[in-house]
Amino acid sequence: MDRKRLLGIIFAAGMALIIGFGTCLPFADQLLAPPTPTPSPEATPQATTPPPLDRVAFRTTDGVLLEGRLYDGGGMTGVVLAHMFPADQESWAPFAETLKARGYKALIFNFRGYGRSGGNRQVSQIDKDVEGAIAYLRGQGIHRIFVVGASMGGTASVIAGNRQEVAGVVTLSSPRIFQGLDATQAGMGLKVPGLFVAAEDDGQAPVDARWFQGNAAGPARALVVSGDAHGTNIFGAPTGDQARESLLSFLEDPVKAVGGGG
Repeated sequence: MDRKRLLGIIFAAGMALIIGFGTCLPFADQLLAPPTPTPSPEATPQATTPPPLDRVAFRTTDGVLLEGRLYDGGGMTGVVLAHMFPADQESWAPFAETLKARGYKALIFNFRGYGRSGGNRQVSQIDKDVEGAIAYLRGQGIHRIFVVGASMGGTASVIAGNRQEVAGVVTLSSPRIFQGLDATQAGMGLKVPGLFVAAEDDGQAPVDARWFQGNAAGPARALVVSGDAHGTNIFGAPTGDQARESLLSFLEDPVKAVGGGG
């Protein structure tokens, strides 16, 4: 057998072996076939989100534009909720939900310089912010309005409540004087019912609460609860239910709520 013929036989045998082996490989057809395009995933359906709370804007009595949110329970009694330092309007959001569930129109807002509110942080001027909030609710047709403030928000509420026609004033841990904001004269002239809440171990807070009660021109009560929580943090303290229920009772009937003394 010549050399050329021998090489031809070897080549043919080798090809037969390769072809035969290849057809026995599992999934060979899948490996040689072009890749199947991956189907594009179906669009994920968007979750249904509840409608946003009513975002509002209003001006202070000196013209600064503030942002806020109105929790509208459908009733005709409004409650302005003024935040403490250094928190913002969100510190009042849980209580605003409680008020909404009870039919009140609760307005939370950011003081000047906080959040998206305009202006600079000037604590000495924030009583004008509270007055702007009162005017906003009045513009919505609400004439029975309470002002409730935590810490510096309460100091501002006493001043605004003494100048504006309101149904009552509530403070939580509010100082008589804070960073140029002085409620001394307003506190002594306050004729509408006032509820002044503080925790007994919160520094000067219970002293000032009792001062407001003792010097107010109208019916007033100092409610001093146990603990050292400050401002809206009182609601999360062990005595939070006591403070919350006292505040709610005040909104229902302020004169009756303060009639028992402190």
